[in-house]
Amino acid sequence: MKEIEGDNKLSISFALKNSSDLDLFEQDAIQKIIAYKWITYSKHFFQKKFVLYLLYMVTFYVDMEIRLYR
Repeated sequence: MKEIEGDNKLSISFALKNSSDLDLFEQDAIQKIIAYKWITYSKHFFQKKFVLYLLYMVTFYVDMEIRLYR
């Protein structure tokens, strides 16, 4: 995958983002690129956001319970 991306990784992403040809996304190579980018970049980003949100919600809930029983 590193050879596919190389210095042109932004141009591949840009081309896919601006493509109106939906058949392009059915290609095995394109699906592998998207899966690689999801696992490499996006998955951890959204997992961190989810954990922070969950921590916020637990803190909020505990604070409301404490205020309710004071």
